[in-house]
Amino acid sequence: MKVLVIGLCGERDVNGLRFHEFVKPVQEALPCKSRALHFSKVDALALKGISGIVLSGTALMDNEYLAWSSPPSWFSSWEKPLLGICAGHHLLALWGGAKMVQQKKPEIGRAQVRLRATGKKDPLFKGLESPFSAYELHQNAVSLPPEFECLAFNAQCEVQAMRHVQKPFYGVEFHPEVLNPRVLENFAGLLFK
Repeated sequence: MKVLVIGLCGERDVNGLRFHEFVKPVQEALPCKSRALHFSKVDALALKGISGIVLSGTALMDNEYLAWSSPPSWFSSWEKPLLGICAGHHLLALWGGAKMVQQKKPEIGRAQVRLRATGKKDPLFKGLESPFSAYELHQNAVSLPPEFECLAFNAQCEVQAMRHVQKPFYGVEFHPEVLNPRVLENFAGLLFK
């Protein structure tokens, strides 16, 4: 099983600082093999042999990933597990028909996240209590797209986590690679279902 971690940072250099801040920690927290590519380099060939995808987060003011706000050609036929983290969560929501809004105040640092009843039963959050402490780094939030259900929330952000109702697609607003590696371990577990 191999996961493709798609780097959404504006910086394209895989040896750059943002890669080491937002992509490499995700790879290190995944309990399975992974490779990383910048989003500008992902095509059908890059997805060959891939069992799951993680769309990474970005730096707070890095919005270059929004150039990819229309779904890429591979997205409509993708049926395997996909996890969007922060900016990746935003893209997944936009691809699903949601709206993105700038929050009144950025959410930076530790925050308490509460699981809804659906989140408490979901395999992505197996082993996590509610509420749980999570690391946040975002100034935007998304509405819940059609065909998705909300799994978690907090006072600052109504959609802290979501899941597609039919496909194994998840989005989380927080950065699980910082405080909640269990979420990435649980995501890897979805690759075997």
